[in-house]
Parts: sequence; C-alpha cells; structure tokens
Amino acid sequence: MDGDCPICMDSINLEDKHDGIILAECTKCGTFKFSAKNKLFLKELSEEKKITLSHWIRSNYLKSKETVHLPDLESDSIFYNNLRQLCTVEKINNLIEYSGDNSTEIGSVIELNILDLQAIIGIVNKEGLEIIIDYFTDNKLARIIEKENNYKITLLIEGWLKYENQKRLCK
Repeated sequence: MDGDCPICMDSINLEDKHDGIILAECTKCGTFKFSAKNKLFLKELSEEKKITLSHWIRSNYLKSKETVHLPDLESDSIFYNNLRQLCTVEKINNLIEYSGDNSTEIGSVIELNILDLQAIIGIVNKEGLEIIIDYFTDNKLARIIEKENNYKITLLIEGWLKYENQKRLCK
C-alpha cells in the first residue's frame, strides 16, 4: 500500500507484515521495519531527530544491504533519546563518500535536492549545509552549485584524493 514515510514524510510503499510490523521502502531513508504502535511516535519526533534517524537508517541500510529494524519506543527509549547530530567532520566524510560512490569519473555531476542531502549527510538545516559547502569549496574538494534547493556536486581532484584515502582507511 502507498503511504507516507513516518520519518521524512515522502510518499512511499508501506507493507503490513505479521504481528503489527510495517515494512517501509523509502527512497530517502532506506528500507526499514517498525511496529505499527511506533508509527505515531516516529511522526512526532523533532525535525532534528527525524533527520538524524533518516541518516542512521540510510547509512545502516547501505552498509548492510539488509532491512533496518527500528527499536520500539517501549523497549528502547534510550536509542531515540541518544540520537545525536553528527559532528562536522562526519558530515564532510559522508558527503565525500556519497559523492565518490555515486560518481563514475572525475567531472561527473551528482544532482540532489536539499532533503536528500539532509538524509545522506545528516544535516538538520540549510545553514548547516552551507557550512559544509563552504568547507568543500574553500578546500577545493568539490564544485557545488545550488539553484532553488537543488544541488549539483562535482568532486575535484582534492575531493577524489580524500575519497580514495577514506576508502583505504575503511578497509
């Protein structure tokens, strides 16, 4: 059935599974399961927590290629209370990794809207994004062009070197 993602509110495919579990396939957040009783709680999270949770789901889904199961509020309120914003270095590394993973060659352009960037990088607002963009342009890591909340990102040589170094360190 079609519905809204309880985290990012995009229109997505929702599938009722057995025992009150819902499978969500969101292009922004990733594929995840949650309990029907948690649906209202997820919708009522603060915007900051939603963006952080969206990033957490997306990154865990991309790493494991397995459906992420969100804990229930009743059984794990600590998980939701401890969701934290990423530090600036983590956000920079996320954008480097995403850009490198999704570029076919030097000069490739990736196009993203601000909401996708928020989920990918873990950025709460446009001001936070501007800090990251300034860092990328000041350090000649990428050329980033913004028009009406849509971004075109091209990794430059320094960005590719940082990407390759990051990949080598993660092995």
